[in-house]
Amino acid sequence: MASSRGINIIANINNYASKIMPRVPRSRGDGEKCSGAGVSTNPDINTTAVQTNGKIDFAHISNILEGAIDVLGNDNTKLATLENLLKTVLEKVAQKTRSRQSSKKRSSSTPPLAVPKTLIPPLTKKDLLSVGLTHAGFDHSRQNNVNDATNIERFKAFYGLEPTTLVPAFTDVKNKFPEATFHHLLITMNWLTLYDKYLVLSGRWGYHPDTIGPLVWRYARMIQSFLNDKVGLHHVDMDTAIPLSLDTATFTVNEIRTDPNSRWYDHKSHSSGFVSLSCSCLSIKVTSLTRHLLAHPIAEV
Repeated sequence: MASSRGINIIANINNYASKIMPRVPRSRGDGEKCSGAGVSTNPDINTTAVQTNGKIDFAHISNILEGAIDVLGNDNTKLATLENLLKTVLEKVAQKTRSRQSSKKRSSSTPPLAVPKTLIPPLTKKDLLSVGLTHAGFDHSRQNNVNDATNIERFKAFYGLEPTTLVPAFTDVKNKFPEATFHHLLITMNWLTLYDKYLVLSGRWGYHPDTIGPLVWRYARMIQSFLNDKVGLHHVDMDTAIPLSLDTATFTVNEIRTDPNSRWYDHKSHSSGFVSLSCSCLSIKVTSLTRHLLAHPIAEV
């Protein structure tokens, strides 16, 4: 039993304990009574009476309780009252014990996720995920209460792609445009994913609407500048002949009762269906036109 338990027991049997060990208040030089260190502010209890050399004397506590029982004698009503009082005190002790154990469990759990204030090179997946979720409204405690998969889904809902995909993309932009910041790239991805109004972005990111509009467009063009390097057929050996491309379209139908057969099974709809095959010629001119359209600069509308 901890020392605090002994103090709680004595503090809750007020009148009974005072009959056995009356309180002797200390006095100042001018005769004024005061409660010194280690003396309870309760006028009926003197906690120093159960201490020996500054330590709780549990044997003395036991004597006090036994003395209280002797004083009550055979008065069943008062004995029942004392019993209920002790039960109440022990329940409080149990609650404190449980609370202390819960505190130890919380302190021994995984430390909170440290979210950096700014994103600086070298950019990591962990930092981008944490900062992005914080700006999206998921504070440190909410991030720590779920697993990584849930945090990644939250991130994708606001920024479109996983941090593992955005980290190399942001790093390429930073290397090509040293004045770019990861923070502004994150804002741009948020805008490209949700197409929020500038007033909405202003409230979320703390920029004036007249500032955040030109900012996201400028950074969108930085990202677009990688189009010719990242998208196209320039990595394909164009000397290789690709005469045809094959495409299919499926049509779900009711079960054919006159000809029940597994060949009518449609793998897309997992039911009966028809499959239509189509072939198209791959033209170099069409490919060049497609690349020209893709590489055309973004025009603000």
